[in-house]
Amino acid sequence: MSRSPSPLPPPAPIRAKFGVRVGEQLHRRRAMNAAQERLGLNRYLVRRLSDVS
Repeated sequence: MSRSPSPLPPPAPIRAKFGVRVGEQLHRRRAMNAAQERLGLNRYLVRRLSDVS
């Protein structure tokens, strides 16, 4: 006798932020890219992440 699978629990709320550790050189390059586009680093990274999804 097979049992039907249990229903999945409701999804937990998604936090709007997450931390990522990066090396100093990568941080510096992305900060310079952001400055060239006259954006803050956070906004620049959000745009870059959105472009690849």
